[in-house]
Amino acid sequence: MSARCGLIAFGAWEQHGPHLPPQTDTVIAEHLTGRLDGTRDLIALCSPVAVGMSDEHSWHPQTMSLPYDEFISETLAACVRLCHSYQVDRLLLLSCHGGNRPALEICARRLRSRHQIVAAVVSPLAFVGAVNSVPDVHAGHIETSLMLAIAPAMVTMSRLNGLDFSTDWTHLRAVVSTRGVSLPWNSDDRNVACHGILGDPRGATATDGATYLSRIVAGIWTAHDILWTWSQ
Repeated sequence: MSARCGLIAFGAWEQHGPHLPPQTDTVIAEHLTGRLDGTRDLIALCSPVAVGMSDEHSWHPQTMSLPYDEFISETLAACVRLCHSYQVDRLLLLSCHGGNRPALEICARRLRSRHQIVAAVVSPLAFVGAVNSVPDVHAGHIETSLMLAIAPAMVTMSRLNGLDFSTDWTHLRAVVSTRGVSLPWNSDDRNVACHGILGDPRGATATDGATYLSRIVAGIWTAHDILWTWSQ
């Protein structure tokens, strides 16, 4: 096995409510790539992928989304090419947009079975954990805090003023917490979202964002160590 581990981060270009830019996931992916590249044995194989699979946001004109089959085939081919070029056979795939994860898991399986490349799919935001009583899925407290810590000039909190967030969160809690059930929500579903947001970003702070980034980086290193030990 190679002495180095490759890293590829995947973002998206999709609506993130009125207060965050459409490239939010990619900005987070870029920050994590810069923070991890060259640390210990990690090497970034390319810049973060800026467009992913965002069908759940396709109602909004700012959203760009790749077809499922195209995303898988292009990602698989790129991973194989980059791993061979950098001579690595271990790979962390950071899914900074949740909609990319199912396809990335298929890619990881095919990398192992067809190309002898051992890849782990990592969802960085999952390492933050629960932050308040409101479920936080998209453009809510976590992502807004992260962006306030990483790129505050890209966040316009004043656009949240006067918006109604009095939604009953029962449906959203059921979507995110019912184990064994996958429900295909859209960010314009009024029973789970407000203004394209699944969560409540109004109390977000840069201080919280910095704390969440520390948790995320620690979680990625845990995933790295699991991959390294398991693939020996």
